Amino acid sequence: MSRRALLLSALLAQGCGLESVTYKAYPGNPYPDIRHVVVLPFMNRTLDPQANFVEFSNIFASELLKFEGFRVVRPLQAAEAAAPGEKIQSLEDVLRFARRFKADAIVVADVTDYDPYDPPRIGISVQFLRTSARGLAAAEIDRIVQSSSWRRGPVGLSRDKAGHFIAAFEHVYDAHEERIRREIVAYAQAQDESDSPFPAEREFLAVQARYQQFVSNQVINHIFEVSAPHAP
Repeated sequence: MSRRALLLSALLAQGCGLESVTYKAYPGNPYPDIRHVVVLPFMNRTLDPQANFVEFSNIFASELLKFEGFRVVRPLQAAEAAAPGEKIQSLEDVLRFARRFKADAIVVADVTDYDPYDPPRIGISVQFLRTSARGLAAAEIDRIVQSSSWRRGPVGLSRDKAGHFIAAFEHVYDAHEERIRREIVAYAQAQDESDSPFPAEREFLAVQARYQQFVSNQVINHIFEVSAPHAP
Protein backbone atom coordinates (compact mmCIF):
# COMPACT_ATOMS: atom_id res chain seq x y z
CA MET A 1 0.00 0.00 0.00
CA SER A 2 1.32 3.47 -0.90
CA ARG A 3 2.13 6.06 1.74
CA ARG A 4 -0.81 8.15 0.52
CA ALA A 5 -3.19 5.22 0.95
CA LEU A 6 -1.88 4.57 4.45
CA LEU A 7 -2.37 8.21 5.40
CA LEU A 8 -5.89 8.32 3.99
CA SER A 9 -6.82 5.10 5.77
CA ALA A 10 -5.63 6.51 9.08
CA LEU A 11 -7.42 9.77 8.44
CA LEU A 12 -10.72 8.05 7.70
CA ALA A 13 -10.32 5.85 10.75
CA GLN A 14 -9.86 8.87 12.98
CA GLY A 15 -12.57 10.94 11.32
CA CYS A 16 -10.60 14.16 11.85
CA GLY A 17 -8.59 16.76 9.98
CA LEU A 18 -5.11 15.67 11.04
CA GLU A 19 -3.45 12.67 9.52
CA SER A 20 -1.75 9.96 11.56
CA VAL A 21 1.73 9.12 10.33
CA THR A 22 4.32 6.47 11.05
CA TYR A 23 6.88 8.36 13.07
CA LYS A 24 9.60 5.76 13.26
CA ALA A 25 10.56 6.28 9.63
CA TYR A 26 10.96 9.66 7.96
CA PRO A 27 10.08 9.42 4.26
CA GLY A 28 12.40 10.95 1.72
CA ASN A 29 11.90 14.23 -0.09
CA PRO A 30 8.85 13.75 -2.36
CA TYR A 31 9.57 16.73 -4.66
CA PRO A 32 11.82 16.00 -7.66
CA ASP A 33 12.54 19.71 -8.23
CA ILE A 34 13.01 20.91 -4.64
CA ARG A 35 16.19 20.23 -2.68
CA HIS A 36 17.38 23.52 -1.21
CA VAL A 37 14.88 25.22 1.14
CA VAL A 38 15.04 28.50 3.07
CA VAL A 39 13.16 28.60 6.38
CA LEU A 40 12.43 32.19 7.38
CA PRO A 41 12.11 33.08 11.08
CA PHE A 42 8.51 32.53 12.15
CA MET A 43 6.68 35.79 12.76
CA ASN A 44 4.62 36.54 15.85
CA ARG A 45 0.94 37.19 15.01
CA THR A 46 -0.39 36.25 18.45
CA LEU A 47 -1.95 38.53 21.05
CA ASP A 48 1.35 38.53 22.97
CA PRO A 49 3.60 41.16 21.35
CA GLN A 50 6.60 39.95 23.37
CA ALA A 51 6.57 36.38 22.06
CA ASN A 52 9.51 35.33 19.89
CA PHE A 53 9.42 32.27 17.65
CA VAL A 54 12.87 32.22 16.07
CA GLU A 55 13.77 29.08 18.03
CA PHE A 56 10.51 27.45 16.92
CA SER A 57 11.46 28.08 13.29
CA ASN A 58 14.91 26.59 13.94
CA ILE A 59 13.27 23.48 15.40
CA PHE A 60 11.14 23.29 12.26
CA ALA A 61 14.30 23.45 10.11
CA SER A 62 15.84 20.61 12.12
CA GLU A 63 12.72 18.50 11.68
CA LEU A 64 12.70 19.12 7.92
CA LEU A 65 16.30 17.92 7.70
CA LYS A 66 15.21 14.55 9.10
CA PHE A 67 13.44 13.95 5.77
CA GLU A 68 16.29 12.81 3.53
CA GLY A 69 16.92 14.85 0.42
CA PHE A 70 16.62 18.41 1.75
CA ARG A 71 19.26 21.05 2.35
CA VAL A 72 18.08 23.86 4.60
CA VAL A 73 19.03 27.48 5.16
CA ARG A 74 18.22 27.94 8.83
CA PRO A 75 16.31 30.96 10.14
CA LEU A 76 19.33 32.55 11.82
CA GLN A 77 21.34 32.18 8.61
CA ALA A 78 18.49 33.85 6.76
CA ALA A 79 18.26 36.67 9.30
CA GLU A 80 22.01 37.29 9.14
CA ALA A 81 21.82 37.55 5.33
CA ALA A 82 19.19 40.30 5.45
CA ALA A 83 20.43 43.83 4.83
CA PRO A 84 19.98 46.35 7.68
CA GLY A 85 16.36 47.47 7.66
CA GLU A 86 15.40 45.06 4.86
CA LYS A 87 11.70 44.24 4.84
CA ILE A 88 10.54 40.80 3.79
CA GLN A 89 6.79 41.27 3.62
CA SER A 90 5.46 40.78 0.10
CA LEU A 91 5.66 37.73 -2.13
CA GLU A 92 8.20 39.55 -4.29
CA ASP A 93 10.35 40.20 -1.19
CA VAL A 94 10.16 36.54 -0.18
CA LEU A 95 11.07 35.21 -3.63
CA ARG A 96 13.92 37.67 -4.07
CA PHE A 97 15.31 36.64 -0.69
CA ALA A 98 15.10 32.92 -1.54
CA ARG A 99 16.98 33.53 -4.81
CA ARG A 100 19.79 35.12 -2.82
CA PHE A 101 20.54 31.61 -1.53
CA LYS A 102 19.86 29.95 -4.90
CA ALA A 103 17.11 28.04 -3.07
CA ASP A 104 14.41 26.00 -4.77
CA ALA A 105 11.72 26.88 -2.23
CA ILE A 106 11.02 28.89 0.90
CA VAL A 107 8.91 28.37 4.02
CA VAL A 108 7.09 31.40 5.42
CA ALA A 109 5.06 31.07 8.62
CA ASP A 110 3.17 33.13 11.18
CA VAL A 111 2.42 31.83 14.65
CA THR A 112 -1.18 32.93 15.14
CA ASP A 113 -2.02 31.42 18.53
CA TYR A 114 0.23 30.26 21.36
CA ASP A 115 -0.28 28.86 24.84
CA PRO A 116 2.88 27.10 26.10
CA TYR A 117 1.33 25.73 29.30
CA ASP A 118 0.37 22.09 29.60
CA PRO A 119 -1.71 21.18 27.66
CA PRO A 120 -0.11 23.49 25.06
CA ARG A 121 -1.69 25.06 21.97
CA ILE A 122 -0.05 26.38 18.80
CA GLY A 123 -1.78 27.98 15.84
CA ILE A 124 0.38 28.36 12.74
CA SER A 125 -0.21 29.73 9.25
CA VAL A 126 2.27 28.31 6.72
CA GLN A 127 3.14 28.90 3.08
CA PHE A 128 5.53 26.70 1.09
CA LEU A 129 6.53 28.48 -2.12
CA ARG A 130 8.66 27.66 -5.16
CA THR A 131 11.35 30.18 -6.00
CA SER A 132 10.87 29.62 -9.74
CA ALA A 133 7.29 29.39 -10.94
CA ARG A 134 6.00 26.28 -12.67
CA GLY A 135 4.23 26.69 -15.99
CA LEU A 136 0.54 26.00 -15.35
CA ALA A 137 -2.47 25.53 -17.59
CA ALA A 138 -5.37 27.92 -17.06
CA ALA A 139 -7.47 25.13 -15.52
CA GLU A 140 -4.75 24.39 -12.95
CA ILE A 141 -4.45 28.07 -12.07
CA ASP A 142 -8.24 28.19 -11.61
CA ARG A 143 -8.09 25.15 -9.32
CA ILE A 144 -5.39 26.72 -7.15
CA VAL A 145 -7.03 30.14 -6.96
CA GLN A 146 -10.39 28.62 -6.05
CA SER A 147 -8.94 26.38 -3.34
CA SER A 148 -9.72 27.19 0.28
CA SER A 149 -6.01 27.59 1.08
CA TRP A 150 -5.19 30.12 -1.66
CA ARG A 151 -5.74 33.31 0.33
CA ARG A 152 -4.32 31.98 3.59
CA GLY A 153 -0.83 32.76 4.67
CA PRO A 154 1.69 35.40 5.67
CA VAL A 155 2.18 36.88 2.17
CA GLY A 156 -0.41 37.79 -0.45
CA LEU A 157 -0.68 35.68 -3.60
CA SER A 158 -2.03 36.84 -6.93
CA ARG A 159 -3.27 34.83 -9.89
CA ASP A 160 -0.21 35.62 -11.98
CA LYS A 161 1.99 34.15 -9.22
CA ALA A 162 0.12 30.84 -8.93
CA GLY A 163 3.10 28.91 -10.31
CA HIS A 164 5.01 29.62 -7.09
CA PHE A 165 2.33 28.00 -4.93
CA ILE A 166 3.06 24.63 -3.31
CA ALA A 167 0.95 24.67 -0.14
CA ALA A 168 -0.70 27.08 2.25
CA PHE A 169 -2.83 26.38 5.31
CA GLU A 170 -3.51 27.32 8.90
CA HIS A 171 -3.98 24.75 11.67
CA VAL A 172 -4.36 24.95 15.42
CA TYR A 173 -2.61 22.12 17.26
CA ASP A 174 -4.38 22.09 20.62
CA ALA A 175 -3.32 19.41 23.09
CA HIS A 176 -6.68 19.72 24.83
CA GLU A 177 -8.10 17.73 21.91
CA GLU A 178 -8.10 13.95 22.06
CA ARG A 179 -7.01 13.59 18.43
CA ILE A 180 -3.90 15.70 19.08
CA ARG A 181 -3.08 13.79 22.25
CA ARG A 182 -3.25 10.51 20.34
CA GLU A 183 -0.76 11.85 17.81
CA ILE A 184 1.53 13.11 20.59
CA VAL A 185 1.56 9.67 22.19
CA ALA A 186 2.43 7.98 18.87
CA TYR A 187 5.12 10.55 18.04
CA ALA A 188 6.64 10.51 21.53
CA GLN A 189 6.80 6.72 21.66
CA ALA A 190 8.61 6.67 18.34
CA GLN A 191 11.15 9.23 19.57
CA ASP A 192 11.72 7.76 23.01
CA GLU A 193 14.29 5.00 23.53
CA SER A 194 14.78 5.40 27.27
CA ASP A 195 13.76 3.01 30.03
CA SER A 196 11.99 5.75 31.97
CA PRO A 197 8.85 4.58 33.81
CA PHE A 198 7.14 7.87 32.91
CA PRO A 199 5.05 8.21 29.75
CA ALA A 200 7.16 9.59 26.91
CA GLU A 201 4.44 12.04 25.89
CA ARG A 202 4.75 13.99 29.17
CA GLU A 203 7.93 15.65 27.91
CA PHE A 204 6.23 16.68 24.66
CA LEU A 205 3.39 18.26 26.60
CA ALA A 206 5.42 19.96 29.32
CA VAL A 207 8.48 21.26 27.41
CA GLN A 208 7.85 24.02 24.85
CA ALA A 209 10.64 22.98 22.49
CA ARG A 210 9.42 19.39 22.39
CA TYR A 211 5.84 20.40 21.59
CA GLN A 212 7.17 22.69 18.87
CA GLN A 213 9.08 19.71 17.47
CA PHE A 214 5.88 17.67 17.37
CA VAL A 215 3.96 20.49 15.68
CA SER A 216 6.78 20.96 13.14
CA ASN A 217 6.54 17.30 12.21
CA GLN A 218 2.78 17.55 11.80
CA VAL A 219 3.10 20.63 9.60
CA ILE A 220 5.73 19.04 7.33
CA ASN A 221 3.74 15.85 6.90
CA HIS A 222 0.63 17.87 6.11
CA ILE A 223 2.52 19.89 3.48
CA PHE A 224 3.64 16.65 1.87
CA GLU A 225 0.17 15.15 1.96
CA VAL A 226 -1.64 18.08 0.37
CA SER A 227 0.98 19.09 -2.20
CA ALA A 228 3.55 16.45 -3.05
CA PRO A 229 3.28 14.28 -6.19
CA HIS A 230 2.25 10.73 -5.44
CA ALA A 231 2.65 7.48 -7.25
CA PRO A 232 -0.68 6.02 -8.37
